[in-house]
Amino acid sequence: MTRLDLSEKDIQSAIVDYLRYQGFLVMEFAKPGTHRALRGSVPTGTPDLLALRTGRYVWLEVKMLKGRLTRDQEQVRDDLLAHGAEWHLIRSLDEVMVAVGVGRAWIS
Repeated sequence: MTRLDLSEKDIQSAIVDYLRYQGFLVMEFAKPGTHRALRGSVPTGTPDLLALRTGRYVWLEVKMLKGRLTRDQEQVRDDLLAHGAEWHLIRSLDEVMVAVGVGRAWIS
């Protein structure tokens, strides 16, 4: 399977596995309208992941190579950054390694 064959879900799964291996607590947020989400439980535009380790909180929005942020995602990003949060747009496992600054990828 090449990177072009991977879905956003596949990329996110690899990112979650990697972060957990690196000692992060990872929270995945169900999107509104999905079978996992309770109505009104997750605001529209909330990033896909929140990774926590030793007092560091990192919000991660996972997108495919050509994926774009929605207006809601842009607004949440701006709000998080305005409040001093760490937020990253992630398109690959390599990008998450750079963002969190730990380890090396074992898959491509």
